[in-house]
Amino acid sequence: MILRYSGKNLLYFESFDLEFSEGLNVITGETGAGKSVVLKGLQALFGKRVELFENENTWLEALVNVDQVDEELRELGIQEGEHIVTLNAGKRWTYRIDGRMYPQSIVERLFEDLVHFHQQNTHVNLLKKRYQLSLLDKLAGNDQMLSEYTRAYRRMVELEKLLSETGIEALEERIEQFNRELSFFERHKPSEDEERSLRERFERINRARQILSLIDEISHVLSEDSTTRLWKLAASTEKMVPLVPKDLPEMLKDIAEKSNELQRLIRKFVDQLQLEDSYELEARLNVYNELRRRFGPDWEDIRRNWERLEKERKELLEKKQELEVAESESRRLEELCLKLAQELHENRLKAATELERQVRFHLNQLAMNLDFSVRVEKLDRLTASGFSDIDFVVGTDGETKPLKDVLSGGELSRVVLAVHLSVANEAGRVFVFDEIDSGIGGTVGNVLGEKLKTLSKNSQVIVVTHLPQIARLADTHFTVVKDGNTMHVKALGVEERKSELLRMIGGEKVWGELS
Repeated sequence: MILRYSGKNLLYFESFDLEFSEGLNVITGETGAGKSVVLKGLQALFGKRVELFENENTWLEALVNVDQVDEELRELGIQEGEHIVTLNAGKRWTYRIDGRMYPQSIVERLFEDLVHFHQQNTHVNLLKKRYQLSLLDKLAGNDQMLSEYTRAYRRMVELEKLLSETGIEALEERIEQFNRELSFFERHKPSEDEERSLRERFERINRARQILSLIDEISHVLSEDSTTRLWKLAASTEKMVPLVPKDLPEMLKDIAEKSNELQRLIRKFVDQLQLEDSYELEARLNVYNELRRRFGPDWEDIRRNWERLEKERKELLEKKQELEVAESESRRLEELCLKLAQELHENRLKAATELERQVRFHLNQLAMNLDFSVRVEKLDRLTASGFSDIDFVVGTDGETKPLKDVLSGGELSRVVLAVHLSVANEAGRVFVFDEIDSGIGGTVGNVLGEKLKTLSKNSQVIVVTHLPQIARLADTHFTVVKDGNTMHVKALGVEERKSELLRMIGGEKVWGELS
């Protein structure tokens, strides 16, 4: 609801301050006085893209009560309740809500479904399929079912996006890559202690091999044949003692005995050595060499890479499980959405028939010979509102066309009026009409006035009119007057209303009492 609307330097209006009431608010005045300018300023203030007379000092402000705000607007700090909206309309338009600047798109969004303007060459909500569908759903009583569908559809879209961004097949391929890497650790179960032990054992084997090589060489020198020859040489030298040094035979015997003793010592040492087979040991060490090459070079790097691989594989497995659950939930939600969309569609078909009947009734009373219809067709895909395609059409001269292609501003406004009178529970909305009475008068003017009055019982209605039949029903009556080159808007009292109605009918006396 618009509680108050003020402005300065709007075309020829130096200033104005309108306090609107609930119900029917009427603005009258001489032709060319600037009534439509006041409404155009209101459109601009609520985010509509309209042309205003350029003036760096144009300032507009309204106090409004907003009873419904969507989640995205809440996140921007806009809640339900009263707000002050201002517009400085110079070369660069600056919008503020409660003193905080917002872009034009946010202001337009806030008031898009709250305030409905119906003027020549303006974007009438009734021409938008989304709005037509919302009216049909209201008449069909689809609110709860549509809310359930919307939640399911949004969740389904989120899941489909998640599944499309990371497919399960691609995820499985990445998991397999990690499995191949980690299979090395899982198969060999390497440890730093084991590697240290293996390398120590390998070092001992190498030393033992060196010792055996030396022993072999000693054994070769001290072979049995060599020892036997020494004993024979000792015996021969004994027979030749006078001819050889006397100590030579004993020395040869001593060498032969030492040689036998060494051979016994070597055989005993070799028996005790028990040289380990190095084949399996070398094979295991090759595993550690490969480990260092792929994940090293040192154990700190190996542990870090091992932990990283296990962590990433775990995350991928959890992601795969999440995607499998998402895929299952997506299928379930798709089935639910299809079921709800079908029920919504059937309800809309029934409501369309009822809406057609009621709108035709109101149009007939307004002397509009139009064959109004609601076209409801089924799409081959799900959308945010189901799979119903809605279009309000009228038949003229044997041809059916959308509203926007057929009706003039005044005719379209009267169709808007007829539609909203046919849809229950319009509380909280604001309807602004200009030219709704163009081309009519007399009895039809009375009917139009009564219908506007009926609409104003649940909604705030602001209408610019030339018909006294409408003006007489106003809860609040404003008039626009010229004073030289300036214009003024003023609220009228009872006596002033009588004078204004007298001017409007061009007579000297207004018959009957004001309602």
